[in-house]
Amino acid sequence: MNSFKKRTIFQEFEPFLLFTVYFLPGYLSQSEQVNPEIFNNYLFNISFSITAIGQILLLYYIITLKKNESLSDYGVAQFRWKNIPLSLLICGGIFICIMPFSLIPLFGPEKTGQYFINPVQWKITDAAIIPLVFITCICTGYREEAFFRSYMITFLTRKNLSPLFSILCSTILFSAGHGYQGFIGLAGTAVIGLFLSVMFIKTKNLHVIAIGHGLYNFLTLMFSMTFASQ
Repeated sequence: MNSFKKRTIFQEFEPFLLFTVYFLPGYLSQSEQVNPEIFNNYLFNISFSITAIGQILLLYYIITLKKNESLSDYGVAQFRWKNIPLSLLICGGIFICIMPFSLIPLFGPEKTGQYFINPVQWKITDAAIIPLVFITCICTGYREEAFFRSYMITFLTRKNLSPLFSILCSTILFSAGHGYQGFIGLAGTAVIGLFLSVMFIKTKNLHVIAIGHGLYNFLTLMFSMTFASQ
């Protein structure tokens, strides 16, 4: 009986236990002293991508161990090229979501605008590393969408919690990882998280939101590379 209760408790808090392993260590170690040129490091890109793929596979292995559940319940299906156009639209939607935060420093009051300037200006100075950076960005998109949207929202809603509550939990934990970017990091990521959560609920497809997210990250870094070269 006690063993059954322990298993039940662990199952109920499973998302938060996995969060403490997957993301919390990185959240606690983040600081404002982020190396803006970290994506120029080959070892960083390779190690991050391998770790992300391993975490994604482990997450979905855990799902396959559950009774009466399948990966399709979590929006994981065979990838199809027809997913790409919708991914591109989602990528564009993310840029639209973040646009107001980018315009406030330009047109808003000076004292208010300073809070919307990203303190971390990413720089990519090695053009040869771009293909590897692209892989890193796509892996990041899949890693974060697999956990925060595909897994977490589905898990909570299957526990008869409201979609709104599930989205808020997912968004709060997702945006907390960008505290090192200041207010704009928290607020902007929260808006992006809400948008991606709604898109996942509507499409129930991990691929379209993960690729859209990854493309957004990659294009953001490419823009930074353009500005860094000027």
